[in-house]
This record gives sequence, C-alpha cells and structure tokens, in this order.
Amino acid sequence: MGGAEATAHHVVRQRHIAGSMGMGMAVLLAVILGAHPAGTTELYADGVRFVEHVTPFWVVIHLLAGIVLLGLPLVVGAWARLARSPGAALLADLAAKLSVVGVAVGVLHLVGTDTVTFLAFQQTLAANGESAAVGADVLLRLHAATLTVWAIGLFVAVPSAAAVASWLDGERTWRFLLPAVIAVLAVAAVTVAMIERQWTTLSEMVLFRSSTTLFLVWLFVVGWNLRRGGRSPAEQQA
Repeated sequence: MGGAEATAHHVVRQRHIAGSMGMGMAVLLAVILGAHPAGTTELYADGVRFVEHVTPFWVVIHLLAGIVLLGLPLVVGAWARLARSPGAALLADLAAKLSVVGVAVGVLHLVGTDTVTFLAFQQTLAANGESAAVGADVLLRLHAATLTVWAIGLFVAVPSAAAVASWLDGERTWRFLLPAVIAVLAVAAVTVAMIERQWTTLSEMVLFRSSTTLFLVWLFVVGWNLRRGGRSPAEQQA
C-alpha cells in the first residue's frame, strides 16, 4: 500500500470511527433523556423545593450525559472537513469550534449547577433551615443562567453555523433544514424564557426539549453519513 493510499485509508478509518461515535452518542443521549427523572418547572419558583428535589440518581444521569457529550466536537469536526466550498468550510469549522464551547458549558451545567451544587447544598439547607433558603434561590438563578448559555452555545450557535454551511454548499435537504429548525426552536425557547424571566413549561419542556431531541436526530444522521463514506473536496478531486 503506497503512502497516499495509506493516508486515504487512515482518513476514511477516522471518519468511520467518528461516524460510529456520533451514532452511538445520539442513541446513548436519547436513552439518558428518556431515563431522566420527571421534573416540573414549577420548582423554579422555590429554591428550597428544587434543592430537595435533586437526588443522587439525578446526578448520575447528568454525569453520564456530560461524559458522552465530550465526544461531540470530534464528530462535528469530522463532519466539518466534508464541506465543499470555502465559505461552507469556514462556517463548518466555526460550528466545530463552537461545539467545544457548547460542550464545556453543557458539562458545567449538567454536572455542576444542575446537580452536584444542589446535592452538596442539601446538607447546608438541612443544618441552617430558613437562613439558607436565600442561598438555594441564588443557586436556582445560577442554574437558569447556565441553562440559557448552554442553549445559546450548543443548540443555537452550532446548528446555525451548520445550517449556513450546508446552504453555502448548495444543500437544501435535511443537511440545511434540520439544523435550521433546531436553532429556531432553541431561539424561541430562550426568547420565551427571557420574556417570562424564567424557564417555563413552554420554553423548556416544549420548545427546548424539541430542539434537543432534533439535535440528537441530526447527530445520528451526521454520524450515519460519516460512516456511509462522505468525501472531502480533496478526495473528490483525487
């Protein structure tokens, strides 16, 4: 096997692995989402009740989701290298970079402000009672803030860049429409949350949940496309 052929084989192998990762991540995250304990946004009005609502299983579920998410930039990066036009390549590369930021904020939210922080504060709340209630409310506001930043970073910015990249490549199929819809739903979710000054049933359980679900669909299809053997511009010209 010659040098060029060996390199091409290595690239295809990497793409195949990234595709398998994408499909596997999408399935695992879907399972985690389905196993997530049922919550209610009514708890967002009471920090004490929210702290008491968090359980060790909640923490485990979020920890698993955070670990799985760490592989997302690799999958998006592999997808970005398939862009055909210079403009699409620039936007696809931006999507890959934004995915790093989105995953970082997502892990911070899932493992930190939405789980471990509340679990650790339960002892403080039990020992200090009403005097610690203010702290619980502050933690709840921090939770809402990191959720908002995560929604913007991963579910607005990344799919928006991916949609524009696909458009610049002349794609008018799911490659453009799916990430565009994901971004629109996430924008709507954040907008409603800001108008209501809190995450509500409409903003989180309807709009944001729909956005995240479609994001998993997009991730699975991207992974499937990588495994199927999509080619980069350089490979197409070879």
